Amino acid sequence: EAAVLTPGRFMVEDVALSRDKRSFLYSADTGAEPGDDDRRHIFRVALAGGAPAAVTSGDSLQTAPAPISGDRVAFVDWGARRPAEVGMAIPDGGAPRPLDDTAVRDYPGDALVVPRLVSFTAADGTLIQGQLFQREDGAAAKPGVIFVHGGPSRQMLLGWHYMGYYSNAYAVNQDLAAHGFVVLSVNYRLGIGYGRAFQQPDHAGPAGAAEYQDVVAGARFLQHVPGVDPARIGIWGGSYGGYLTGLALARNSDLFRCGVDFHGVHDWSLLLNQEEPPTKRYEQGDFAQAMKTAFQSSPDADVAAWRSPVLLIQGDDDRNVRFDQTVDLSRRLDAQGVRYEELVIPGEIHGFLRYASWLAADRATVAFLTRELGAR
Repeated sequence: EAAVLTPGRFMVEDVALSRDKRSFLYSADTGAEPGDDDRRHIFRVALAGGAPAAVTSGDSLQTAPAPISGDRVAFVDWGARRPAEVGMAIPDGGAPRPLDDTAVRDYPGDALVVPRLVSFTAADGTLIQGQLFQREDGAAAKPGVIFVHGGPSRQMLLGWHYMGYYSNAYAVNQDLAAHGFVVLSVNYRLGIGYGRAFQQPDHAGPAGAAEYQDVVAGARFLQHVPGVDPARIGIWGGSYGGYLTGLALARNSDLFRCGVDFHGVHDWSLLLNQEEPPTKRYEQGDFAQAMKTAFQSSPDADVAAWRSPVLLIQGDDDRNVRFDQTVDLSRRLDAQGVRYEELVIPGEIHGFLRYASWLAADRATVAFLTRELGAR
């Protein structure tokens, strides 16, 4: 009979069978340290059952466990100030050590901020967590920026991310902190790491955008962080985060002074109705209402209230979010007289393939937010 080997309030992610096939290794968002639900550590549990044993711990993150000789375990190790390196844990109690630290030996980690875990409550009472990037340098009140990840089934972490797209986002948030911003990365509902109900909420996305209240709650929280100018709050995000950025500017230009929208969805109804031929269902009567709700859950529905300037970024060969989403929004902003800028990258897809594309987009993001929010 099936038996639960990993009970507890955490999520199992990477899994690897031991070499003797008597146990398995896994990474999970749990541990003994505060904030470990926004990290990853490696554990071992016997296939016969029993309590899992921690293989790694501490304030860094470990993913992709791989059994090697004996009971030794290799993994990828990520820090808040240190990018990925391969590490190894030794079962005799010795501290995990890098197998080769030459790639990070000269890395300027001291220039980076160690993000700290924060939490706040959405309008419906849901507890939301995030990572706050704040440089304590005694400067005058700084502008704040909300970051919203894509996916949406992702979780941003207290260190470099194990996925390339979000590792890049972590770098941008660090760059913004270095340029005089306080950044809050919001782990809104729909994301992984906080349980099934959190990941699969009612009325989310095209069914009502319930997750947007988490973004607003994050911005309200950021306004009250000591050292933040509450009148200078911006927002940026890519893909689903681009959608939420557009929604924030359309619904709450009074709260969000500006934003950067990477390849976001701006009209759910256009996305849901692009199948050719349209999907046929037995229950035909609900289609019109579903399309209406989808549109009302979109930035396009509230563009008449959009006042804040925005930078739109997208590759014109995007296969995940069609390029006409950005074209359509820009025409609507034109009609409303909203100031916007565009960075269209020819031949690029959703997750840019070229380093030069990321560099151009990231530099444009920091420059736009710096100019609009008056950071140093």
